[in-house]
Amino acid sequence: MHIADVSAYVKGGTALDREAQRRGNSTYLVGTVVPMLPEKLSNGLCSLVEAQDRLTKAVFLTFDRAGRSRRPPSPIPSFAAASASPTARPTPSC
Repeated sequence: MHIADVSAYVKGGTALDREAQRRGNSTYLVGTVVPMLPEKLSNGLCSLVEAQDRLTKAVFLTFDRAGRSRRPPSPIPSFAAASASPTARPTPSC
């Protein structure tokens, strides 16, 4: 799973950084979103956009056949700095 890494675009200790920390993440609800960052960042540089490289934090998850979470096999770390270029933007289903 890739999570957009906003640390390259938000300077630590600024009002924007404090507000982003307070919010923690963007929240998606049916028909609306409460972004963690201003719209130009949330929907632009800090958004995982189809066919465009973006800085991310990667989380590696492994599941067994029953759908239970397992630790990733060695030597793959559980978390890593990465770059992602999505082939399609995921669309949540309700």
